[in-house]
Amino acid sequence: MPVTLDSTLLQTDWSSGLGVKWGADLWSVTLSDGICDGLVVDFSSDAGAKYTASYLSGRYYRRANLIFGNWLVESDNFEQFTYASRQLGPLIPINYTPNTPLRISLRGLLTVEDEWALSSDPRGSNPQVVGLVSKYHQGVLIAQLSI
Repeated sequence: MPVTLDSTLLQTDWSSGLGVKWGADLWSVTLSDGICDGLVVDFSSDAGAKYTASYLSGRYYRRANLIFGNWLVESDNFEQFTYASRQLGPLIPINYTPNTPLRISLRGLLTVEDEWALSSDPRGSNPQVVGLVSKYHQGVLIAQLSI
């Protein structure tokens, strides 16, 4: 579904696979803070679009596609390091093992950690599981999502 990216989301260096929630305007989305209504996909930034006139046009026109429902996705855009190590260092890689539940991080990325609980968020534990890890190999995550 085509959506418009709100100004908050545009201020980030967003890329495909980012978790979003509905924005204030009809058909607009904003950055997720853990609860997710879908993932944005910018087909104009795909490798296959690199040599076409539409390359990176999604950023220019503030447009992306929102995916929700059941999807099998492959992504290199997810949390690579634990929440605690991103706060204090040194960076510790997250271990993605098959069938581990996935949530959306406070930065809008897929993660196996409950960052609401880890950050002492007043909302408590994040109840939304958006999918399961299918496979992780050399920086690529394959996940079965249900959003």
